[in-house]
Amino acid sequence: MTHYSIKRIVEESLPILTFCIVLEVIGGTLLDSQKADFFKSPVILALIPVINGLGGNLGTIFGSRLSSGLHLGYIKLTLKDKYLLKNMKELLLAGLVVFLSISFILWFLSPVVGVEVGNVSFFKFLVLVLLAAISLTGVAIVVSIFTAFLSFKKGVDPDNVVTPLVTTIGDLSGIFLIALFVSLFV
Repeated sequence: MTHYSIKRIVEESLPILTFCIVLEVIGGTLLDSQKADFFKSPVILALIPVINGLGGNLGTIFGSRLSSGLHLGYIKLTLKDKYLLKNMKELLLAGLVVFLSISFILWFLSPVVGVEVGNVSFFKFLVLVLLAAISLTGVAIVVSIFTAFLSFKKGVDPDNVVTPLVTTIGDLSGIFLIALFVSLFV
């Protein structure tokens, strides 16, 4: 059984949190430098925090379930573990449902709150959201599994590592993926 102490949590979390702060500052700087030219529609700009928030939430849920499964012993350190695969499928399904719902809400609510949709069609917007969502969910799964397995093998509590890394890498990936799909489809 894992012994929790404030000292251990701080020792394991502080380096990861410092690393994540640096990554987030870099991501914010890159986003700020690209804001005028890159995003062609205010509704797409409004999409960034939504995608990042939902991607981070889904990744955190998956990472927490994975960490708990490793602690309790019902998830093994193998990619073929049936509970791991079940959780991955559930996360992908939840991601599709949530992102699809949010895309409809954001598209139809934007004009009501004064956010212009510009010259982006609903179909292009929907494709953009779904591609970004599927890709970001995949990134969250890979980062969660990698960090949870590696930290668990090294004797570090995955609860102290997985969530900060998943949310930070998810934020950066969300920005990059939206930018990529905007350049391809919009």
